[in-house]
Amino acid sequence: MSKKKLQFLNKLELFYRNFGNEWTLDEIIVNKEHHGYYLNFLKDLEKQNIVKIDSERNTFTIIDLSTKYLSKE
Repeated sequence: MSKKKLQFLNKLELFYRNFGNEWTLDEIIVNKEHHGYYLNFLKDLEKQNIVKIDSERNTFTIIDLSTKYLSKE
């Protein structure tokens, strides 16, 4: 797994454990140029049942995020 994806997962875990499970990408990422990259990554995470994307509200909900995912790939 790329360093960028691992850092994103670490950030998701921090936000999830401390602040709740519903977020927008704009709340998580700093560099807006990477929005598409992380959106595609979120779609991959949705396939693994880690997040659920709500396209209508432009949010995603973290369903199951544990450190076991940090070691995958």
